[in-house]
Parts: sequence; C-alpha cells; structure tokens
Amino acid sequence: MVKFVTAPLHVRLADELRRRIARGVLPVGSALPSETQLCAEFGASAAPSGRPWPRCGTRG
Repeated sequence: MVKFVTAPLHVRLADELRRRIARGVLPVGSALPSETQLCAEFGASAAPSGRPWPRCGTRG
C-alpha cells in the first residue's frame, strides 16, 4: 500500500507564496495577500493562513 504524505497547509501556503514571488505574480516589494484573502483562496482557517509569514521571512 502506498501512503502519500502531504506537507502541512502552512508549509504549502508558504511554498505557493514563494512560487508566486519567483514567477513575478507577486512582485518583490508588493503587498502580500492578507490572511482573509488566503483563507478564501485556499479554504483555510486563520491559523494556518497566518503561519506562512514567519516561514517566508526566514527563507528570504
């Protein structure tokens, strides 16, 4: 039996934000989406939606 493991939502959100910045969808220096926008887009609660910020900041 194959078992798939997915990363926690806050990790996936941080990865997606980094991808958008790298592709220029979110230009460097522009405002990032709010927690409310992330909740609506990803169907998440406020807890995981707010957790990508520290993760993004520590990775540059």
